[in-house]
Amino acid sequence: MNLHQEHHFEREICAHLAANGWLHAEGDATQFDRTSGLFLPDLLAWVETTQPDGWHRLNKTHGPALPQVLAERLCKNLNERGTLDVLRRGVEMLGLKESLELAQFKPALAINPAIQAKYAANRLRVVRQVCHSPNNPKAELDLVLFLNGIPVATAELKSNFTQSVHDAVDQYREDRNPNPKGGVQEPLLGFPGGALVHFAVSQSEVMMSTRLAGKLLENDTLAQQAASNSKEQFANSPDLKDALLHAIMDALEAHQSMSTQALGSQRIRDGLKDALLGPAQLYEALRARSGPGAAARPT
Repeated sequence: MNLHQEHHFEREICAHLAANGWLHAEGDATQFDRTSGLFLPDLLAWVETTQPDGWHRLNKTHGPALPQVLAERLCKNLNERGTLDVLRRGVEMLGLKESLELAQFKPALAINPAIQAKYAANRLRVVRQVCHSPNNPKAELDLVLFLNGIPVATAELKSNFTQSVHDAVDQYREDRNPNPKGGVQEPLLGFPGGALVHFAVSQSEVMMSTRLAGKLLENDTLAQQAASNSKEQFANSPDLKDALLHAIMDALEAHQSMSTQALGSQRIRDGLKDALLGPAQLYEALRARSGPGAAARPT
């Protein structure tokens, strides 16, 4: 793909968002913390601006370690409770009597000036070319959108001149594994604590997913279950049913979005192939992936 065209597309999107209230500056990506998945300057600025008393108490309790303590506490809550719940309910912090608020949703009635001011103080930021991965320092996402330093959306862009939105979908599926084998969970891509939505974007189409799962046969959770359970136990696993549902829905969405001339394409066949293996075949394939020792266990 022509990277010049893609980068021009990125700049146009960022310029439009910046003209409509979003924060954006060249070089923002250098302030992103790929270990936590947070844009810490905005998180700290939000807390200091909207909750000055709490900010003062937190500084008194934690001192210079506050940024690290807050990031670690927030990441723990994101991974346990999910991004949306954390944004809605905040997090408890040592030194505070009440939960630390992390966002202000739009009030139903504009009758409380304090809530209106807090809503106006939300920091929305779009960042380009984000080296996001603690596992691979060269892995980049085209765009990441943050609310008060917390990632809420990612986007992969493709230019219509050389590629389509389906190439962006394939990029998420092939190259954006939220739980890479032998690595740690990707902060921006994991579930439930990563970004709320992931967009595949071209100049003419947009597709989205609220959960990335990678390839079915590369699912470490299923591989572990296949290695440690009988075939019958594996076939009745809730994780298997969930993974199969995601795989089938992904393939059906691809089917629906493509033209009738392309219904028999290799991409759709590949999308359904793993899902249609059936529990028994998938079980054997995953156990074989785990090595001879796992494959030899009695079923």
